[in-house]
Amino acid sequence: MNAIIRKILKSVIWILLPLGVLHWVIVYIRNFLYDHHILKISRLPLPVISIGNLQMGGTGKTPLTIEMISYLQSKNYRVGVLTRGYKRKSKEPLIVTSENESSVELLGDEPSIILKHLKNGVLGVGRDRFQVGQKMLMKHDLDVLVLDDGYQHRQLHRDMDVCLIDVSRWSNHPFLFPFSFLRDTRSSLKRADVLVCTRAENNLNRLTDIENQIHSFTEAPILTAKFVLEDFYTLEGKIIPGEEVQTFSSFGAFCGIGNPHQFYDFLEKSLGFHLEWKWSFPDHFWYDDERLLQALNDAREKGVEVLFTTEKDALKLFLCKESLGNWQQNIWVVKVRLEVDKFEFITNRVEENIKRYRNQKKY
Repeated sequence: MNAIIRKILKSVIWILLPLGVLHWVIVYIRNFLYDHHILKISRLPLPVISIGNLQMGGTGKTPLTIEMISYLQSKNYRVGVLTRGYKRKSKEPLIVTSENESSVELLGDEPSIILKHLKNGVLGVGRDRFQVGQKMLMKHDLDVLVLDDGYQHRQLHRDMDVCLIDVSRWSNHPFLFPFSFLRDTRSSLKRADVLVCTRAENNLNRLTDIENQIHSFTEAPILTAKFVLEDFYTLEGKIIPGEEVQTFSSFGAFCGIGNPHQFYDFLEKSLGFHLEWKWSFPDHFWYDDERLLQALNDAREKGVEVLFTTEKDALKLFLCKESLGNWQQNIWVVKVRLEVDKFEFITNRVEENIKRYRNQKKY
């Protein structure tokens, strides 16, 4: 049966090839227009550090943005973050600080997570990041701007481009989504100042091949990174101690993220859990009572005791608090961080850019 399903899926994917080719042509033309300054690139008066990727969802760009914010704040830099706020429920540009009350519906799920890590910084959310950045700098005195998911947002000049690559989902052919996970041409790697390969620890043979492919486009340094567990905590924020984890025997997981299988793999392969139940919602899914109850009832019928979910999903589960019932304490949020090998290589380059801008201001 599985062999038949695989055959059907292979046939379907080839049907998508023309769309993947068309997408490649459109993106190639767009990049050509920016490369030759036919389309305008606007510049803000601060160093802009872009963190993005070539692939659809789940490469680790938001965790890397958070790592960058944490480092810069530890050095007392005043940080601004610019992000789009994909699938949020407001189209108005927003500029908020950690002192402001702002809902996940207005900001979006990923910006809300980023805001939790901004101690004294500023978050700007909007489609036109240049315009949002201008408004931000009119009100706030900052040292550096971090452009979250910025690799394709070429309207805004950046001083450093960090590009993430998920080794487990790399495509050896050039064609884009929906024929592959690629959202940008592989030749766009030439714009990167630093490349960070994630999920390489279980794909070391593949990593060598991918590094060779990358070097055909750029000589930029290639670093590796892996996801590590920080904590499990309940929806109310209570940390789950290790000994309590051992008292349960039946686990499941659900999420609404771009790459749910990577989340399940992390729980099973990296942390050693056996998941008896999995339920995947669409990326950036806004939970409603009906569909959440359907999933939770199914988990209960399967005898699941504890459900794991992501930080991104946890923020939106509060919209259906009434439906959670007895699951309130037994839905555990998986808090992870991205651990980058030789992270100081990136941070040193970032600080060089900050110092360069400061020196320019003196003259």
